[in-house]
Amino acid sequence: MNTLTVFTVILAATATATATATATATAAAAWAAANLAADVRWLLLESDMDAAAVRVYRLDGTAV
Repeated sequence: MNTLTVFTVILAATATATATATATATAAAAWAAANLAADVRWLLLESDMDAAAVRVYRLDGTAV
């Protein structure tokens, strides 16, 4: 693999990571606006980096 190919692969990976991070931040903001206004006590915030997911559990055990 030559230098130009490696550089192109790195740029593609960076663009994908940036798009994913932007989409995740947008989704998180929408979720917060919809859910954090409610009078709900939160128990656990779990981040799964392998699945690129964040799970939040309420005190009643409901995953949202």
